[in-house]
Amino acid sequence: IICISPEVLWKNDCSFFEQNAASSEMRYKTNKSNLSDFEFMFNINAKNKRGEVLDRSQLKLPESQTTDPQAEVLVANQINAKYITDICFPSISDKNEYSTYLKNNFNVTAHYYPNFFNPRKDYLFWKNN
Repeated sequence: IICISPEVLWKNDCSFFEQNAASSEMRYKTNKSNLSDFEFMFNINAKNKRGEVLDRSQLKLPESQTTDPQAEVLVANQINAKYITDICFPSISDKNEYSTYLKNNFNVTAHYYPNFFNPRKDYLFWKNN
């Protein structure tokens, strides 16, 4: 997982999608680049593909997580490498293998965060039947 500085959000042309940007609901939405679009990614209500609706508090999500796990920020053009702050790995061996290379060549810190690779707490709500 590549960690990117939040500066990218205001230094680049970005679009904010509360669901997967390629989904049929989002595909034809335009001009998704203002603060309200960003805030909507953290909407209070969540509706899954089965039509079930829950309040965000029922999903017990931390404030840092989008309501829908497939919410996306699309950045136009390229993201400058200077905005890459860290890279997280699912295993200690992967982290150790790349740690020195990343630090010496890109000044990027490698981390072992296995929980970043696990399903979210609300996985069952979003899982398709």
